[in-house]
Amino acid sequence: MLSEFATAFLAKYPDNAITALEGLSASDLAAVIDALEPHASAPLFARMLPARAAAALAELPPARAAYILDRLELTQSMRLLLQLGDAARAAIMTELEPALAASFERALAFPPGTVGRAMLARIHSLRGSQRTAVARAHIVAGAMESAWIYVVDAALRPCGVVSLVELLRAPGESDVASIMQTAPSAVSALARIDSVRDAALAEGPELLPVVDSEGRLLGVLPKLEWTRATQFGIDSAPAPDLVSAWLAVAELFWGAGGRALAHLTERRQAGP
Repeated sequence: MLSEFATAFLAKYPDNAITALEGLSASDLAAVIDALEPHASAPLFARMLPARAAAALAELPPARAAYILDRLELTQSMRLLLQLGDAARAAIMTELEPALAASFERALAFPPGTVGRAMLARIHSLRGSQRTAVARAHIVAGAMESAWIYVVDAALRPCGVVSLVELLRAPGESDVASIMQTAPSAVSALARIDSVRDAALAEGPELLPVVDSEGRLLGVLPKLEWTRATQFGIDSAPAPDLVSAWLAVAELFWGAGGRALAHLTERRQAGP
């Protein structure tokens, strides 16, 4: 019964439903999510405040939480993982597909405030010597999420970047090197996120190449994530218990208007 009611309400009043869900306790929110069809629950987490979504995620069975993370954009999944406690994060990570879990672990290994912590470590790259026909098959199998693909040399250092559009248009017998552009300047995974302003604001692909100390490609930093991190902080969203307390106090003293104000404050702190 709860599943049918929740599904119908979410379908008819999606915006109101998100606000209502965010006002629930973490356990009640998890109960509603768990009652929904699995495919219907993932989009909700993409729209909720990260702190509230993470609190509910921690209350779900790890396998269900992993299913949700696997269906979100990588940047959204990473933000939720950063909000979780160590025990909840570890339990969910064991349920993720190994390659996805490994990519998250690589990023989480870097200190807060660094490029590595904000990067997407699950990426696909090409070799300049590859035929474009082979490269096209490679990106289809890898379900590319960006309009740009980095090209690496034999030492796995970024040497160019290819537009997905150009790759799809190129004759199948040509090689990738013949259509690639010069790669943007790479940024170190250990660099502070606020120190790569020039690279992030430069024209070009929306993904900056992130490299290790040997110059090898580790991942990419979306320029949008740089903006989010520098404006709001990578790990700056309020903890779930403080959020709940703030909402409760605001509603106690100022009623519905206080709750609306509290939600507005939380959204500004959590970022876009």
